[in-house]
Parts: sequence; structure tokens; C-alpha cells
Amino acid sequence: MTRFVLGFVIGAAASVAAVYFTAPRSGNAQREQLKSLWDGAKEAARTAEASTSAQMWADFRTRARQA
Repeated sequence: MTRFVLGFVIGAAASVAAVYFTAPRSGNAQREQLKSLWDGAKEAARTAEASTSAQMWADFRTRARQA
């Protein structure tokens, strides 16, 4: 089952990439859109990291008080 899901995810990602890169846009528009997507992904990763870190520290403090 996990091999099927992994294959599905890889196939979907390849399909998205193929459609994205073959869409008719100028080089400058393509680069700007890629930069925008990359910057958005980096910001989402930072937000997720901060949220996860805060949650982990809260869990740690709760467990430390119980010990």
C-alpha cells in the first residue's frame, strides 16, 4: 500500500511539474512566478517550523512538570 501511495505522489508531482513548465509564459514571467512560489514555500516552512517548535517546547514543559 505504501508503495502505491509513494508512486501516486511521485506521479502527481511529475505531472504537475510537466504541466507547469510547458504552460505558455515568457521567461521573465516564468522566473517571477517560480521565485514567488519558492518564497512562499520558504515562508510556509518557517511558519511550520516555528509552530512545531513551540508545540514541542510546550509538550516538554508539561512533561517536565509531571515528572
